[in-house]
Amino acid sequence: ALVLSRQRADGGFGELQSAGHSGTNPTAAAVGLLGLLGALDESAAARASGFLLAMQRPDGGFAAHPDAPVSDLMSSFTALVTLVGTGAVRRAKLPALGRFVRALALPSGGFLGTPGDDACDVEYTCYGLGTLALLAEQVQGERGLLCSAATRGPRRFSEGRAESDGA
Repeated sequence: ALVLSRQRADGGFGELQSAGHSGTNPTAAAVGLLGLLGALDESAAARASGFLLAMQRPDGGFAAHPDAPVSDLMSSFTALVTLVGTGAVRRAKLPALGRFVRALALPSGGFLGTPGDDACDVEYTCYGLGTLALLAEQVQGERGLLCSAATRGPRRFSEGRAESDGA
């Protein structure tokens, strides 16, 4: 109930009740948690997906929140993971997202966090590689699926909590 109470009129989630706006990353975290607990209903998922889709900027990346000045790689990754999980990924501008991510790749193999950064780091390199991998899956036809665990295979967030495998 606490997590659901953080969903705002725009469909996004805020990490604090007092926060002035919803955020891409809190929305992704809330949807992921609710999905894992089997508590994500279709309405909440659709509203959250709508918020995330509205965070995609003309450069193809996703902004951290409505007032963020630029798109960033972390928000782009978490938005994409969430849109894949809710089944709304085909409504995103995937080719533009791919161009945004590739523009942040450096010849050294690392990734910048935003277009204005001047150095890469491990965290943003993980987000860059993860985003490119998810985009590649979308091109190959995997949509609306999220792997809950390697041994359990893919499932939608809305399918509820995974059964325990005894591990």
